[in-house]
Order: sequence, then C-alpha cells, then structure tokens
Amino acid sequence: MKKRISITLDENLFGGLEGLIDGVKVRNLSQAIEFLIRKTMSERRCAVILAGGSEERLRVGGTFSPLFVVGNRTVIERMVTSLKSSKFTEIYVVGRKAVLSDIFKKMGDGSSFGVTLNYVEEPRQAGIGTASTLRLLKGRLNTPFICLYCDIVFDYDLEKIWNFHIRNYGTTTLLLKTSKTPVKHGVVGLEGDKVISFVQKPKTAASYIVYGGIFIADQKIFDVPGNSLEYDVFPQLASERVLTGYVCSGTSRHIHGPR
Repeated sequence: MKKRISITLDENLFGGLEGLIDGVKVRNLSQAIEFLIRKTMSERRCAVILAGGSEERLRVGGTFSPLFVVGNRTVIERMVTSLKSSKFTEIYVVGRKAVLSDIFKKMGDGSSFGVTLNYVEEPRQAGIGTASTLRLLKGRLNTPFICLYCDIVFDYDLEKIWNFHIRNYGTTTLLLKTSKTPVKHGVVGLEGDKVISFVQKPKTAASYIVYGGIFIADQKIFDVPGNSLEYDVFPQLASERVLTGYVCSGTSRHIHGPR
C-alpha cells in the first residue's frame, strides 16, 4: 500500500534526486525518495537466524545442527562470521530454550565475533512452522532484515543479495540457486527477477531453480498468514507478485540428521 504525502525540499537536493532516476529501477521522484529511505534504513543491518521447532528435529548425532562442526568451525560460527563480513552486526536467534542455551554457551553475546546476539525463546506452545517462529520477532524489527535457517552452510556473497533487495521493490527477496534434485527444495517459477510461483518439494518439477534457504524481507512479511514460510507465506507472496528472486553463484547445504 502506498501513501500520498507532500514534502518541501532544498533545490540542490531536488537536483540530486533527479540524478537517481535511471528509467529502469527508479522511474520518478517518488521512487527516488523511496530508494533513499530504504537505503538509509538498510544501513542498520539486522539478521535473523531461525532455530525454532522441535529440538529433536535439530539434533545431529549428539548435538544440535547449529553447533555441528564443519571443518574446524561450527555451523553457527560460520554463519555469524559471514554475516559480520557483510556488515550484519545485530543478530536475532530464535529457538527453543535448550537450543538457545547451547548456542549461548558457544557464542555468548556475540562480542567476540564483533556482533550483538539477541536470543528470543520460542514457547513450546507456539505454532509449529518457520513463519510462526519468525513472527515472534514482530515489533522488534523496524528495518529490512536478512533471514537464514540455522542449519545451512554456504559460501554466498550476502552483500550482493542485500544490495539487490534494497534496489528493488518487492516485499521479500529469495536467494535462489540451481539444483539437480529440485523436488527436494522449494521450486520457483521466474519471470525476470519476479517469482511468480513457489512450490515446496513438489512431486515433479519443470524448473531447476530452487530456494536457497536465505531471504531478505521487511515488516510486511509478519502479516502474511500461515505457519510455514515455504508452504504458506512464499506461495502467497508469489501470487501477489511481491516476491523477487536473486539467482546467486555459490553453494549451500543443510546439516541435519534423519528426517
């Protein structure tokens, strides 16, 4: 939804706004102002790590997947280091008490990594699903944020997808990748950079482009109904044509035990 407002600008600033109009992404003065506001808001970079749901689903051997060691570092250490390198220094970790407790023992308040870690406990009676977990942060975040699943190991350039999202005007931007086994993922249909369909783990797939487990969103995502991001929220946003996709070079994999 758009709101009409009236503003008065210094003449020199007005000329600078006109210089932002490229006729492609920024077509008029209103979009130029909106772009600058979004860019300013994005300078406080926040991240969310989803670690919700049943603790047993997150167990890999004798530990939780965020604390599983890959190489010489845990998954959560790798994730936080990557976020810090792309200037995401305010990080929220959402999960059940036992998971958060073990992560805190390893990571503390995040100061040794140059970030601030905020722990948000998910009640056991909370709705089950990634969207329900994310919705616990409604009211806490007032800027765009990047969201990652706690069990993902990746080598993506998060800076690139962040800049893409700020430059574009969708509610949510999904990081996309190609897969030889798309039916194991969320399969997307694309028109340009617009996601026109999202189907989680279909029986058959005509596309090899899939959701990579990372997305950027603004506060509007909290108001989309449903318990699951993959089965409810993303399909709804795609049907409304407010979901964008960024096909990223790089690799990722999820660390999990038997499902």
